[in-house]
Amino acid sequence: PYGYLVDPEQPRDARKVSLDPVKSEIVRQMFVWYTDPKKRRSLYWIAKKLSDESIPTPSGGVCWNPSSICRILRSPAYAGMAYSERTRPVPASRRRSALRPVGPGKSRRPAPREDWIGIPVPAIVSQEIYDAAQQRLDENKQMSRRNNHRHNYLLRGLVSCGKCRLACSGRLVGPGYSYYI
Repeated sequence: PYGYLVDPEQPRDARKVSLDPVKSEIVRQMFVWYTDPKKRRSLYWIAKKLSDESIPTPSGGVCWNPSSICRILRSPAYAGMAYSERTRPVPASRRRSALRPVGPGKSRRPAPREDWIGIPVPAIVSQEIYDAAQQRLDENKQMSRRNNHRHNYLLRGLVSCGKCRLACSGRLVGPGYSYYI
């Protein structure tokens, strides 16, 4: 995970994992910004702040994405325990487009928590700060506007672009006016 260093000689040995002094401090600051009860900063604010300060992303890019911030805040590794086997491969059950077949695609689903394999790593944040971030992320997920304004479209999952063959989705621009894009 972002903020950690592995031993180049033994990259799979969890006992040789150490903290990257600069990146681990960036991760710590993300958690502080997000869990500060007085300021209530958003994922977008954190992403913009890191981008404006020209801090490289985990992949080396220059523009941070709020989803990257969310993945970092969700990862239990930063509280001291990394896990493997958190997901399992499963056959695809839905198609990406009405113009494409269902199979033979693969998908991943969460595995039961008792099947996860815990790997202790150095903690960047305390368990209390990690738990506070999880609570806030869960609250924001429940209150998200996209969860409260779902609309059913007559041809949902059936309309596809004839050129790129991807599925079209519906948009609502006001009461009574919806269209596919």
